[in-house]
Amino acid sequence: MSKTSNSTMMMAEIELERESELLTPREVAEKLKVSVQCLNQWRSARKGPPFKKVVGKVRYKSDELQHWIDGQAVETDLKLV
Repeated sequence: MSKTSNSTMMMAEIELERESELLTPREVAEKLKVSVQCLNQWRSARKGPPFKKVVGKVRYKSDELQHWIDGQAVETDLKLV
């Protein structure tokens, strides 16, 4: 791979990272209005929003968090009579 192609790929990866901010567990817990401990339990049970390990630290991509939140909608067919 040429030097130019390699640097172009690196710039594209950096741009993708900018588009999706990395959030800490505390920031995510605040957004979801749950405790950090609850978020830790979800992670251990493989429930909750998807996460990444970045240099040994748990991080959540903001766009993946929003996608997970959007997927939590519950449709009801409740009809009031």
